Amino acid sequence: MGIPDSEPDSRPPAATLTPDLKTDIEMWLSHDVTKRNGSLVRIIALGATAARALVETMFLNARESLRQSQLQNALREIGPPAFQPVAQALGRIPAVKTTTDVALLEDLTELLLSLDGRRAAPVAVEQLAKLGAVPIGNRLMAEHINNARLRLVVKTAGTCCAPEAVEEVLAYLGDGTTLVPLALIEVLEKCGDGRALVPLLRLFPRQNAASEHSGRQISEAFRAIVKREKLAIESEAFAGCGACEKELATRWLAKK
Repeated sequence: MGIPDSEPDSRPPAATLTPDLKTDIEMWLSHDVTKRNGSLVRIIALGATAARALVETMFLNARESLRQSQLQNALREIGPPAFQPVAQALGRIPAVKTTTDVALLEDLTELLLSLDGRRAAPVAVEQLAKLGAVPIGNRLMAEHINNARLRLVVKTAGTCCAPEAVEEVLAYLGDGTTLVPLALIEVLEKCGDGRALVPLLRLFPRQNAASEHSGRQISEAFRAIVKREKLAIESEAFAGCGACEKELATRWLAKK
């Protein structure tokens, strides 16, 4: 990500890097592929120590998207030892104030999920709450926050299907009067959570009217969840259905 902005960075200054590790990180960020390979081997060998230095460098280069991508790649290569340094780094963004904060929070959260999705789920949900708590002062900030939050909701739920992450997806579905991205429906199908059934039924008329493809996606997700949960129309999962939703559910259940 690395979305630029002109607002000052109020986070704590980065810790001092050892000269050798600083050199290896700079070599990894260089355009010389031959230098990169050797430096990455040395970086990986240092495990959590290198991970902390890479995270510090992410904060120092928050406005440089290409460098951010390279730093994240190195952290993924380090693997499990990088988890704790990345999780701790998110604590350095107690509140989102700038678009740079949004970008860093999204990058670090996605990185954490890629390292260990199930372990990262509670931390990821905390980051979603940070984004949701931001008072929107201008259109640009609102756009960055809304886009980042949607991507993180999909990534979090799609990675681990944790109940709290599925709740975030269901919140986007609302009362069925607003169109939603197909990615949310796909995540619900993957997670197979019975709580999604009534929201999907409510969403279908609006979504299907806009796109028959979307309508098919909803019906397929519905049937996949029913099959996984072994549900019937009498199940508690359908207790919130109105007459129209119950009629649609009965029709879909007959085709399962």
